[in-house]
Amino acid sequence: MNNQLHSFLIQCDRKLNIVTRYWNRPLHSISPYQKNLLNLFEEKFEHEIVAAVAESFNNKDIVFSQNTWTFKNPRIELSVCLLVLDNNLLVHGIESFCSDTDQKKEILNVILFDFMNVIKESNKLILSENEQTVRNQFEQIQKLNNELLNVQRDLRKANIQMNQLNKELNNRLVKDALTGLVSRYQYRQEIEHLIKVDPYQLGVFLFIDIDDFKVINDTHGHRTGDLYLISFAERLKTLKFESFIAMRISGDEFGVYIHGYRQISQNEIARIWNEFKSSVLNKPIEIENSVLDLGCSVGMAIYGMDTTEVYDLIEYADFAMYQAKNNGKNTFSVFDIDEYRLRKK
Repeated sequence: MNNQLHSFLIQCDRKLNIVTRYWNRPLHSISPYQKNLLNLFEEKFEHEIVAAVAESFNNKDIVFSQNTWTFKNPRIELSVCLLVLDNNLLVHGIESFCSDTDQKKEILNVILFDFMNVIKESNKLILSENEQTVRNQFEQIQKLNNELLNVQRDLRKANIQMNQLNKELNNRLVKDALTGLVSRYQYRQEIEHLIKVDPYQLGVFLFIDIDDFKVINDTHGHRTGDLYLISFAERLKTLKFESFIAMRISGDEFGVYIHGYRQISQNEIARIWNEFKSSVLNKPIEIENSVLDLGCSVGMAIYGMDTTEVYDLIEYADFAMYQAKNNGKNTFSVFDIDEYRLRKK
């Protein structure tokens, strides 16, 4: 067992100058040139140390560092407690460590033995007038040290659990639980992110409504309906566009955003529709022993031409989708601003 656990016991004045070094292990951990408590720790802990010292002098009670402080030499984490002695300050630091209970007791007993020797040899009244009280005070300090370490471990565990919960929540927000596509909570942000990659290019948003999906649910049940939506979503993922996002907007409504066009002509719109038909509408959907027809009404709006606002883009594509549905379903319609304004009057 290594009984040279990193620790020190020093006494400082109000300016934190080191008045007495009772011990420091290892011996080289505090050099003769380090004459102030602040010299022992990394600079980033200076504010926390000063605050703890002020609290100790104000309350005349044991003050324990809220966090471990990083010692300079060697660079290790120490738990530190401070106790006012008349006009001076007793400062005790001990290495934060994890060990089995028996080993911990043995190490702490070694430190306690040395601590008591310091008291006897110094012939000074440091904590109280009798040895047993000093021992009790020291054991209380070690108890507080252990409690702090336990709290820190609990906080680390809680942080890990919180991070995991946040990750799971984020996954639920980003991914639709049924289909695995981008969900309605996140699709606008995902579109904006794709646009930011190349903001000067054009894009096309497809607002997709599955025709007569209610009939499938009513006839075959919601379980079959869910499997139908899952199969439809898998087909969306196979679209052969270089840069696109597939999303579930709600129920039987889906969206696809394609980005990266320098220009968009009627021929390009036709190619998009043909790719959608060949990858998604090319055959019925088979669910167990049922062969179910698939048709979609699709509205298209162009980012960079119709609008540069994502909210408006989706609304315009939604408007065009209803025009496609009114034109007989299983077809597409391109957004027309004049028609939109006329209908909105």
